[in-house]
Amino acid sequence: MSEYPQDLFLRETETGTNLLILHAPNSLLDLQETSNYSKSLPLEQNPSLCLPSSTERGKIELQDDLSALLLRTNHLQRSALLTFLNKTTNQQLYGDYQPNSGGKHYKEGDSTDPSKFIAKYILEQRLDNPNKEITFVFHPDIIFFLTQGQASREQKVLTELDSFSKVLNIKIFIENVVLSSPRYSTNLSWMTDPMQVLSKIRNFNNLGLAVDLKHLERMNWSHEKIQNTLESLMKDYGRRLIIHAREDSNQKYRELQELGYIRAIPWIIEQ
Repeated sequence: MSEYPQDLFLRETETGTNLLILHAPNSLLDLQETSNYSKSLPLEQNPSLCLPSSTERGKIELQDDLSALLLRTNHLQRSALLTFLNKTTNQQLYGDYQPNSGGKHYKEGDSTDPSKFIAKYILEQRLDNPNKEITFVFHPDIIFFLTQGQASREQKVLTELDSFSKVLNIKIFIENVVLSSPRYSTNLSWMTDPMQVLSKIRNFNNLGLAVDLKHLERMNWSHEKIQNTLESLMKDYGRRLIIHAREDSNQKYRELQELGYIRAIPWIIEQ
């Protein structure tokens, strides 16, 4: 059903400063053959593939959680939440958005409402950490499910994410992932390439880019290509950049690590 083989670094990264970096929950992707479903939403760029119709799960619990959070918000936060939900919530859910299931508890045809889940997660962390500068690292599945796979809706959704982030005084960074199945790597190739991710978010002040070095290696990027791409990003986009490294990355990419330190770019090592 799905695609998203990936590694996760620590859910919460303390930086020794007032900055808190949180790796947000993510979902397996869901892209199926249109001919196999009577009710679905075809992919704009390839109508032979689709997001099947889904039934919302956990609706009452999620609504209760949001109602409880609203009681803790100020006027601006409350208004931002309601605007975000109003502008991004879809009347019919397509695709099985099941954050952090990892496929272990996957149930076909069930979906958490992505707008409500993402809003609840972000707002809860903001209220629980009122004095922190918070950066959330999301995988591109949030764009995929909020837009229901429709590229024509991406700018609208990103605009709302940016506006929501501005009011809550947080940042949202999108991280490149690994897609091994041809169905996903062909039709959603932008998710694997930091430069393509950047092309979607670069005009939004509260959105940034997280680059996972291991994911690039697993997508068969050469060492030279990784080095050159990251050098360019660090020099031109360092203000809104995070590097997701591994323990061996310090040896493989020593020059990048040093450049990151010089430019105060977070270099997060997954343990």
